[in-house]
Amino acid sequence: MGPFCSIISASGGSLLRYRNQPFDSDPPPPDAPVIAQMRHTLQTVGGQAIYALRKTIVEPVFGQIKAERGFRRFASRGQAKVTAEWLLICLTHNLLKLFRSGWTPQRA
Repeated sequence: MGPFCSIISASGGSLLRYRNQPFDSDPPPPDAPVIAQMRHTLQTVGGQAIYALRKTIVEPVFGQIKAERGFRRFASRGQAKVTAEWLLICLTHNLLKLFRSGWTPQRA
């Protein structure tokens, strides 16, 4: 079994496509479901390259928050409280990044 790409569908299920499987090179029709369009995009070389950027753009942030900050679970319950807590975690993460880089605000 070779390497695979995982796509999370709107229903929460995971769709797997193995890279060694043959695929149809014709693009799906414009009215095709989003899942079919994404599946076709990921089967192209350009689509795989763009999707691979997630490793360097989005996913490391979650690892940094979990490993460096020690954030493993939410302290409050309820969607509104969890959302507020997550926004606070993201805010402090970004402020720490700015502080560690030596950034200072410009005066007008």
